[in-house]
Amino acid sequence: MMALHPNTEVVVMAWIGSIPGQFGNFSPNMVATQPPPEQNWPLNLDGIQNFITVTTVGGSPMVGMPVARPLVEVKAYATKPGSNKPPWFAANNLLQQIWLASMSKLPGVFGRVLTIQSQGKIYAPACVIEATVHTEARRVYGDPRNWAIYSMDMAFSWREVGLVIQ
Repeated sequence: MMALHPNTEVVVMAWIGSIPGQFGNFSPNMVATQPPPEQNWPLNLDGIQNFITVTTVGGSPMVGMPVARPLVEVKAYATKPGSNKPPWFAANNLLQQIWLASMSKLPGVFGRVLTIQSQGKIYAPACVIEATVHTEARRVYGDPRNWAIYSMDMAFSWREVGLVIQ
């Protein structure tokens, strides 16, 4: 079976879910396009559950080359089971860690081949060439579940590995 061509959301999910450990404790099971029930969110050492979502909101592909350049909204969610106070700084900290990773020049942050699987589907590998944060992390109010939610917009440049167009 041939792998599917990757799309922006699966590429960004794979990149965030595999950000190297010096920037935080990211994993593929904590990133999706929408949050699952909170009992499925990973629990960190502080007893706080975290989750990240990504949504493509715009962008323009590179002209004449198969390089995507989307604008993506990244949201960080945090909740503390048994508490009625949203852990705002925990949600903000997730976005700060992603922001720091986006500025890294360390090997392995950019240009590495991402293995991509989502919802039982296998996608062709891709690599993120660049990620740039465009807005300051901002609180998202109005959630009735005691979730702390922060949002920021990022621009990405990525390409499918091995794709040749004649």
